[in-house]
Amino acid sequence: MKNQSLYMKFLAVVVLPFAVMGGVFGVECLKPLVSPLEFKSVVNSYDLVGDIDALIHAPLDSWRQQPLVRVNGLRPETANWQRFEIPASADAGEGEWLYAVVYFNLLRHLSFYLVEDGKVIDKFATGTSNVESLSRISGRDFYLKFKRGGASRFLYIETQSVFNVLPIVTFLTEADFIKASTYFSAASFFLTGCSLCFVFGLLGAYIRSQRLGALMQLIVQMSGLYVVLYFDGLFNQLAPRLGGDFDLWGKLSVVGFCVFIIFFTLSWMQFTGVLKEQKQIIYVASVALVLLVFIQPTVAIVVCLIASLLMIVLIVKSQYMAIGKHEYLFMFVAIFCLLAGVCFSALHLLRTPFVSIFARYASHLALIYLGLSLHRLELGRLRILETRKFELKKALETDHARTELRSLLVGGDFAPNREMTKEVATLFADVAAFSQISAVTDSKLVYENYARHLREVAKVIDTHHGAVDNSYGNVIVCTFRRRHDEAVHIHVQRAFQAAVAIQESVVANPSDLPHQLLLPLRIGIHATSLLQSGHLHSTHRDADPFMDFAKIGVDVKLARILCSGCSPFKIVVSRETLVQLVSAGSGIASFNELSIASKGSLGEIVAFEYNPFKARRADLRRAEKVFLSQLDAGRSERRQKIAANFPFSLETPLEKLKVIDFSEFGFRAQGTKLMGRGSILRARISLGDSEVSDLLIGLMLHTVSLEVRWIQEHDGGYVYGLKIYGGSKLRTAKIFALISAHVPAITEVASLDELAQQIA
Repeated sequence: MKNQSLYMKFLAVVVLPFAVMGGVFGVECLKPLVSPLEFKSVVNSYDLVGDIDALIHAPLDSWRQQPLVRVNGLRPETANWQRFEIPASADAGEGEWLYAVVYFNLLRHLSFYLVEDGKVIDKFATGTSNVESLSRISGRDFYLKFKRGGASRFLYIETQSVFNVLPIVTFLTEADFIKASTYFSAASFFLTGCSLCFVFGLLGAYIRSQRLGALMQLIVQMSGLYVVLYFDGLFNQLAPRLGGDFDLWGKLSVVGFCVFIIFFTLSWMQFTGVLKEQKQIIYVASVALVLLVFIQPTVAIVVCLIASLLMIVLIVKSQYMAIGKHEYLFMFVAIFCLLAGVCFSALHLLRTPFVSIFARYASHLALIYLGLSLHRLELGRLRILETRKFELKKALETDHARTELRSLLVGGDFAPNREMTKEVATLFADVAAFSQISAVTDSKLVYENYARHLREVAKVIDTHHGAVDNSYGNVIVCTFRRRHDEAVHIHVQRAFQAAVAIQESVVANPSDLPHQLLLPLRIGIHATSLLQSGHLHSTHRDADPFMDFAKIGVDVKLARILCSGCSPFKIVVSRETLVQLVSAGSGIASFNELSIASKGSLGEIVAFEYNPFKARRADLRRAEKVFLSQLDAGRSERRQKIAANFPFSLETPLEKLKVIDFSEFGFRAQGTKLMGRGSILRARISLGDSEVSDLLIGLMLHTVSLEVRWIQEHDGGYVYGLKIYGGSKLRTAKIFALISAHVPAITEVASLDELAQQIA
């Protein structure tokens, strides 16, 4: 909003005065053209083979149109002759200066002959003194300077064209010409300055806003600015003074105008959504538009009118009704330029050269403003979409459970704060197998139980003076900050105690009632110094008055990884957290080391798992059975148990795992080292010296990647549920088919708790 306010001030202070002054000078420029000098004109000769001497002495009524002649057999070309009678000067001596302003379009050749008493006294490019100059005003406009003589004179103009078009000629006195050209130059200067300030003002606004598509908008603006600088005559006025070449400037103008039209069309197609699917149509349309504009410059005005109608249609559509006043002002400027172009185009019918120049200028300027207004509309639409997404997200977060959760912990408004580093413990909790439970359970029942679950978690966090930093989906992120009156590491201990209390509250009442669900959590805790970008002021009775949020860095990511490697009903802490817990008085013997594989730069993470129910196995087993029953795990798969004396193992880089049983899903193996849930292991299938072992090696099936899906403690060690990770289903089926055919095993139905590997 601040950038928009600055932009509006810039527009009001700099751009609008330039535009007003340009309009004033433009009106003054038209005044001398209202009543130009009247000269009799004879325009009825079209003769390719005609000679100037023959035309001078030929009667006017004998001038006739000859048959068209084809040039190179491609298209007809004619020579157009115009004859203007110049009245004699009142003074027989030195006559006054006259100016013939000529506007032409699509002409290949232009010649001027000044005839007096049946003799050619001057011709264009002869260098005589009477016709002193033939200079460009703009891209297709000349002015011819000569003197009114003592006798009647005639001005013959010969042009060659492929479309039988005639130049527009207006005669002015020296005073009127100087006045008109002065005001025209001033109007060009002010309008060019207006466009220049406008474009660079927008450039600064886009750099600050960093909106998508700013590069495309910049290209459109700068190419459009080049077109304006050329067509308002600035380049053509400077070129003769700098010794420039008209042909060079003409070529540059063609290139600039083509770039402008093409990019404007591409931007329009991008705005309307056609660019993604129909690129070929866009390119063809761009080339066609360029050709049309060069055939007839006023086509640019028609294009502007059509585009303005489309813009009005977009405005009345519902998705644009909420755009701000800045966009409406921007569109007003564009439509004003369009109307100006239409007015000048109507005056162009009066066949007045200076008006023709302004008509072209207004049309191209209108194209630029129209393109910018469309981009401004798109920015407004994107802002509306972002607002609607934010409102939708906010509405989704205001369900019953989340409202109660936030009301327990948050009681104030947001207040920005400077960045600072503070000691914080982050608790990352995730509901285990929430997707699987939701897939087989009524959604209303899941919602009601999840709301109850959130309220219980909120009470525990609140009791231990923590804060819910975020809550989305089935994930809860909580923070415990060390307060100024607390001893070192106390906040870490509070976070750990809250995690234990949450797990115990779930297991203590696993309720066998059909309308209640058990939703166990996986909890990861990481404590370190975090960079805070703000604070949330809370007036809750026992909460920290400044609850931090929006942590920056890898700390929250690390807590999430710890949570992903945790098993249901367990707690995983980082090494740094364990050190602080031990310093606070916790026993290190209660934690078991485990390794967690993570993607990215963190690699393998060494963490420590805590089992709150190590001394309460019966309660944990009962909760696990209730939990697995919710997964519709009664569809037990058939597993093959390995004979006790058969050497079937999985050789991993960490240790050699003894395979207990297997199925098409994966292996159940026993080991001594603790590995985190979700870890990926590269293992070699070892079947001793059996024949099937050689067969697997020969078929390149002896190595597999395994994912740790669950962990259970058993006789001082650990039992893992391992799933084959990656590879095709055909390869996996072939491995188990070979093992089943050659390994002595007893087929039996798996018990319920052995199906925990189905938990995702």
